[in-house]
Amino acid sequence: MSDTLNQPRPAPPAEDDYLPPPKEKRKELDFDITPMIDVVFLLLIFFMVSSTMQEPSKSDAPPAVHGQGIDAGGTIKVTLLPEVGGEYEVELPRVTTDAEGRMVETFEVFKLEEAIENDLVSEAVASVKQALPDKKEVVLLADRDATAEQTFPILRQIGEVEGVSVHNEVQDPR
Repeated sequence: MSDTLNQPRPAPPAEDDYLPPPKEKRKELDFDITPMIDVVFLLLIFFMVSSTMQEPSKSDAPPAVHGQGIDAGGTIKVTLLPEVGGEYEVELPRVTTDAEGRMVETFEVFKLEEAIENDLVSEAVASVKQALPDKKEVVLLADRDATAEQTFPILRQIGEVEGVSVHNEVQDPR
């Protein structure tokens, strides 16, 4: 026993000589996503080619489903006339006195742009309301093809007049 104790100890193996015990090789899962990318791009190209690019509509109001009738005789009528020569016209009410001194409602036609720029709509409605105080409801009669772009400025000016409520006349679709 003393012989083994006196013997020099063997040198440790060099780092290059040391190999860890072999481990079991794991199977690596390799996902090939190339076909999925191809399908995504094909779908993208399909939808781009098959869709149509359209400019959004200018916020046309949807057709009315329900409405409440009003007395037509007690209203102030503002009429948006159909487009003639590329321009809309608006027919505005005026109150005049006839030969017997009675107040009579007449109508005057203006180009739509002129009426909006010069606030003629609000002036006409206010003057009729002042002359005929029992008329508190204003009806905008518009051509069925008129868009919100033509009707909203008129409605805005009517809304500036105090003491009146605004109504739109709705036409059935063609």
